[in-house]
Amino acid sequence: MICAHCGNHTDPNTAYCTTCGADRNQPPTWPNVRTFAVRGLGLATVVALAAASAVRLLTAVVLPLIGRHLWEQSAAAGTSDGVAWALRLRWVGTVVDFLVLVVTAVLVTNWLWRARKNLDAFPGAGSDLGAGWAFGGWITPLANFVIPCQLVFQVAKQSLHRRWVGPVVAGWWTCYLSYQFLPRLLDLDDLGYLKGRDYDVEQYLLVNGGMALVFAVAGGCLAFLVYHVSQAQTDRIARGEVVHAYAAYAAAAAQSVTAVPDGVPGGGQAVAGGTIQV
Repeated sequence: MICAHCGNHTDPNTAYCTTCGADRNQPPTWPNVRTFAVRGLGLATVVALAAASAVRLLTAVVLPLIGRHLWEQSAAAGTSDGVAWALRLRWVGTVVDFLVLVVTAVLVTNWLWRARKNLDAFPGAGSDLGAGWAFGGWITPLANFVIPCQLVFQVAKQSLHRRWVGPVVAGWWTCYLSYQFLPRLLDLDDLGYLKGRDYDVEQYLLVNGGMALVFAVAGGCLAFLVYHVSQAQTDRIARGEVVHAYAAYAAAAAQSVTAVPDGVPGGGQAVAGGTIQV
């Protein structure tokens, strides 16, 4: 049979799900705890992560190649027009990249907050990190090395109950931290060809393109988690609504059966087997 909590197959002869360990006698969601829609926001987050990865690849590989070509043409013609256009192109790419990253960050943090809040409505699920860490975990010094990864792992684990959650989260966080710190350690500068430096474009593109690929892998891992967590939480909330609707209908039906018909004197309930005086 299918567990109403995690949606996975479980042994019908046990009181607890063999996959998520939840008590199958409990509802999928608590009736008096608010839940938040995550499907639409999750899809928007996935699209934003894909766009951020594409823009980063564009600004890290394509724009430097175009800039190099403009610089070579300018140097051959003995003018500085190519350098100016290369700088303008780079500035536009930087602005677009920044705006896309801001939008992506807003979507990711809001999605993570909603997904974490939904855990409070799931019996048997929970986290030792509050929903506020979905925002504060990224900006708190030192804590931002651990908290975002830990929160994403707990949300994904409590929502999916899959063995691959740990490796995917680890891959995302490793690539994310690598992208944040390796460029500083390698002192990457894609404007070297505009500053009179010795410039090996092939070596630069190999390194910088590799870093953009690391960024894309991090974005892909996070998008994969966002999509599957959104789907799992949406399905569980829907199952909970069905259970609560059925319980409310059963309660209303029971009340209507025991209710006193209109016109019965005294307003008392008729005794079984007795006679109603009209």
